[in-house]
Amino acid sequence: MLTKLFLLFLIGYCFGQQQFGQQPVPPFLYGASQATINSFHQLAQTFQGLPEADIEKRIGNWINGQSAGIRAKYAMMRAEEKERSRWREAEQAEMAAKLSPAAQAAERRFSAIAHDPRLTPQEKYQQTMQFENSLSKNVVDEIDQMFQNQMQQHQQQREEHHRSVIAKLSPAAKAADARVSAIDRDPTIPPQQKIQQIQKIVNSLPQHVRNELDAAMRG
Repeated sequence: MLTKLFLLFLIGYCFGQQQFGQQPVPPFLYGASQATINSFHQLAQTFQGLPEADIEKRIGNWINGQSAGIRAKYAMMRAEEKERSRWREAEQAEMAAKLSPAAQAAERRFSAIAHDPRLTPQEKYQQTMQFENSLSKNVVDEIDQMFQNQMQQHQQQREEHHRSVIAKLSPAAKAADARVSAIDRDPTIPPQQKIQQIQKIVNSLPQHVRNELDAAMRG
């Protein structure tokens, strides 16, 4: 199954690129050459109408033909997201157990849609929205509150981890992280522009600073 992070990228690509001409860059290609990014964009244009399982197969075939660095970043992204998914699903199940019976049933339906590999990213988005629109406001609000609480907990955990990691970096790596963080937290910058600006910063860094930041994030 595709990671939720990458599934969101695919939905953004299929909808955003068609409607606004935007071409987002997946996380494992941050810092890659423009030729490699263009190659992936050409591949992504073939995703339209394909179920998730077929998209994953095409991505895997493309990844196998890339450099060792890109293959490693992709494998790391998949492994990290799978690990996060395991504890996130366990945490979500614990939180869902506190919902009303109607909200529990709705949450199971949302989960079934999200985990169905036969659906295309667009179909998952459409079915999720259609099902949400069929629910009462009380049920939607109850589920939304559960996810908001979960997201707040995760954000606090990420910030604590980030602070502990950054404290160990060299001055050059700390300065680079500060620049990236400032862009990431700026609410006035559209998401696609954030990606472009962050990628520009990463590409301008000396290789040893990139390596230091990569190692810190993996740790």
